[in-house]
Amino acid sequence: MGWLLVRKHPDVISKGKTVDMSDLEADPVLMFQRKYYLILAPLCSFVLPAVIPWYCWGEDFYVSWCYATMLRYLVSLHFTWLVNSAAHMWGTKPYDRNIKPAENILVSYLTMGEGWHNYHHTFPWDYKAAELDKYSGNLSTAFIDLMAKIGWAYDLKTVSPDMVKRRMRRTELQIRIIKVAELFLSALTDIMSSTYKREIVWTNVFLLTAYHYFGLHGLYHLVTAQHYWITFLWAFLLGELSNIGTICGAHRLWSHRTYKARLPLRLFLIFCNTLSYQTSVYVWARDHRVHHKFTDTDADPYNINRGFFFAHMGWIMVRKHPDVINKGKSVDMSDLENDRMVMWQHRYFTVLATLLSFVVPTVVPWYYWGEDWYVAFCVAGMFRYVVTLHGTWLVNSVAHLWGTKPYDSTIKPTDNMFVSYVTHGEGWHNYHHTFPWDYKAAELDSYNGNSNTAFIDLMAKIGLAYDRKTASAELVKKRVQKTKSESAFVEEKKFDKGELVFVPSSIATSEVRFR
Repeated sequence: MGWLLVRKHPDVISKGKTVDMSDLEADPVLMFQRKYYLILAPLCSFVLPAVIPWYCWGEDFYVSWCYATMLRYLVSLHFTWLVNSAAHMWGTKPYDRNIKPAENILVSYLTMGEGWHNYHHTFPWDYKAAELDKYSGNLSTAFIDLMAKIGWAYDLKTVSPDMVKRRMRRTELQIRIIKVAELFLSALTDIMSSTYKREIVWTNVFLLTAYHYFGLHGLYHLVTAQHYWITFLWAFLLGELSNIGTICGAHRLWSHRTYKARLPLRLFLIFCNTLSYQTSVYVWARDHRVHHKFTDTDADPYNINRGFFFAHMGWIMVRKHPDVINKGKSVDMSDLENDRMVMWQHRYFTVLATLLSFVVPTVVPWYYWGEDWYVAFCVAGMFRYVVTLHGTWLVNSVAHLWGTKPYDSTIKPTDNMFVSYVTHGEGWHNYHHTFPWDYKAAELDSYNGNSNTAFIDLMAKIGLAYDRKTASAELVKKRVQKTKSESAFVEEKKFDKGELVFVPSSIATSEVRFR
């Protein structure tokens, strides 16, 4: 409203003269109203609204004046002004992101349809001033349509769905190009300004090389069948237990506290986590909490912006970025520091993990069914270990690069079905980063590709797991709808069972259907 309180800017006057008004100047009704406006407006807006209630049904004149005249007038003024203010500052921009006007649903309802302002500035000739096919929040369009039905309005101009779709796709492409440019400039700025110098940790490089060397030997023995079949089953069992310890234990229980476990289950999970040899629960959870708090920044231990290899396994071969250490101190770890079991494992982790992950897997096949000790070491020890490592690392690399983003299109993590099957449920990463407290780490109603959730549910049935946190269907639906409005257009994506079906269409008419 401030623009009414000051003189117009000279540009408003000078450039306003270039606007063609000949069509209105040729309209006798409009010019009559303009000529006698100062007489007609006070009569229609102030006198009649006050006199009619006073004369027709005996309302107090002052009350009638305040309610029907001044209050009504002020409210209608402010609602109109909201289009110029709120709808130019807050909202989404699915049709043209290069302009200020935005889609603001609150303004739309208050003004009966004028808040779909990004659409209106993109397609100003559309009589609906919105893409909506229904009258929800757009009663002005309903009035025009009613007038058209009785023959008082005609030649209603509108935009074809194909034009709207093409406009939205163009806007989405612009957004993607700008995001890529921003990432490039950000990375370039970091390179130019950062004093961080990458320092290789040669001990870790040597160990990882050794692990993969012996792991390849294990693969050779498997492919050439130079082992007892039970040795393969033994390695498979250890791999599954390692996965449970990492995912159900270090990740979903101790990192995110998505559920609670009774003592027997906690003992089993910490045993399996030690078997996995992917650092202690305390270190694993600390790094993972830092990863979630500072995702895809220099403070992220597995920052995908530093490349696929770095996010996958390179981060283990170099010293941590100073931001990982400094900002990592802001992450609250008091719950684990007060957990005696977790801290005991952390204290003796190197000894315990070496024993459980390498010694026991080698000795058992050699002692119980006469397997060659080197074959047992390579197959049940190293090959099993390397496979579980790469399975976990895929979540930090592949699931941050390739996949869909139905829940939050503004972050790197994606839903990747391949990673989900490899890791038994950890590849629905866009969902997990949107709802990190959900014990399922996925929206799936079935255990398809998510056997870790099945394990937790089994533990809950026998009373060893409880207080499982999950996101409600309504919350997920709202989040998906918000993402669709941010992305403007979502390509069709179907899951096998119980999943969302995204139907490509415009933002206003798109549907979210739950099977």
